[in-house]
Amino acid sequence: MPEPEHAPEADPQAQVGALSAIALRALNTAIAQRRMYPPEHPIASRALTLLAFYLERILALAEEWRVAVVGGKLMAGGRPIDEGAESFAPFLDSLKARGIETIAFKRGVDIEELRRFISLMILDSKWFAGTTLQSMIGKEGIRSIEAGRLVLGDTGEAERNRAVIDETGPE
Repeated sequence: MPEPEHAPEADPQAQVGALSAIALRALNTAIAQRRMYPPEHPIASRALTLLAFYLERILALAEEWRVAVVGGKLMAGGRPIDEGAESFAPFLDSLKARGIETIAFKRGVDIEELRRFISLMILDSKWFAGTTLQSMIGKEGIRSIEAGRLVLGDTGEAERNRAVIDETGPE
């Protein structure tokens, strides 16, 4: 009897794109829950665990997963987040207040790094006067998460668009 044919694996980039909106919601929820509850509270802990779960799935497919703000538009995994974008307004405001245009989660990020990162994300933006989130991340010993500004330089429109795609991934 012949073996059944298996459906080809979906394109990893397409899988990352499909998971990106869910992971971004999980990130937003983890930050929001942590603002209301201490890290050991079951609700905050569950939100963090869910974020770690989605990041683990994404990072099994890609070396890094990037969230970026490009031209006021939120992108995750190289794709614009349109559906439910209004629910991310507080998250976008939080990023702007900290001077953050991009966050990269790299393969190997663990739940403890995520917990420390979320704790930095809930700090009042006044804590960032004279310093950057990336330097605070370094002081916390977080090696698998980077945050900062998109660096596009003084380039032509085509080169600038290419730099954005390089930074955020293909659409």
